[in-house]
Amino acid sequence: MNITVEIKVDPKAIEKLMRMAKLEGVSKAIREGTDELWETARANAPVRTGALRGSITKRAAGLKGVVTPTIYYAVFVELGHRIVAWGHDTGRWWPGVFYLKRAVDSKADSIVRKIIKEWTR
Repeated sequence: MNITVEIKVDPKAIEKLMRMAKLEGVSKAIREGTDELWETARANAPVRTGALRGSITKRAAGLKGVVTPTIYYAVFVELGHRIVAWGHDTGRWWPGVFYLKRAVDSKADSIVRKIIKEWTR
């Protein structure tokens, strides 16, 4: 009587496990990148009362990181807006500050490099 033990491993499953193992490092890189972006956005935000700067939040989970202001007028500060007085358009424009865009522009390359480094590790 012969006893045979045969172990078969699906190569696709092994590939998937290998990719999943690398994702932990990628998730960490995304968290770090989200932190960097958050710090830069807060530093770039104009401060009159501090409400805008204080409203900038960060959230990182898995393969997604989000940096966003929660105060209602953040979009007007970022992109600019027309000036209205007593319900009438004055024809003037208040320019945007682009605090989020500048943060992304300054940090995007380093964040992507960190993610690639972890992915190829």
